[in-house]
Amino acid sequence: MTPTPKLRVEHVSKRYDQRGDGDPVIALSDVTISVGEGEFVSIVGPSGCGKSTLFNIVAGLEDASSGMIELSGQPSDQRLGAVGLMPQRDLLMPWKSVLDNAAVGLRIAGESKRKSREVVRGYLDEFGSLDSKSAGRLSCQGGCGNARLCCAPSWEVRICSCSTSRSEPSTP
Repeated sequence: MTPTPKLRVEHVSKRYDQRGDGDPVIALSDVTISVGEGEFVSIVGPSGCGKSTLFNIVAGLEDASSGMIELSGQPSDQRLGAVGLMPQRDLLMPWKSVLDNAAVGLRIAGESKRKSREVVRGYLDEFGSLDSKSAGRLSCQGGCGNARLCCAPSWEVRICSCSTSRSEPSTP
């Protein structure tokens, strides 16, 4: 028996209608992806091919025009908080510590500050990505970046969007 994928994107398309008589823009057309528990997947393509659109749809920030997304075998229209998206540029709160930035998802979900910090420290220790004792003192000022927060514990699926090159050409 094949295990249930952690993330399944099936026949997802995204169309942006133009104002007036302009033709619609097809950002995604019939995308299907299946990602198992613990798998690491890279999606590579030129700027403007729809990678970020797909990531935004999977994270629940945008709706697909058609298709279906499942998390752990369950159709999911409510992915906010279950799927973490780390965009190319940092969207951290520089006045908060690394620990408190990583705990934001748990705090939004209603967890106490104390419990959120405890859970995040456990993940930091488990993944070895940052010394959990110093995480409460380290600030996010000066470009600590999303990399320290890639283990945010409230996410079932983690998406990291990064450019393959600083000189990657952009789409006009």
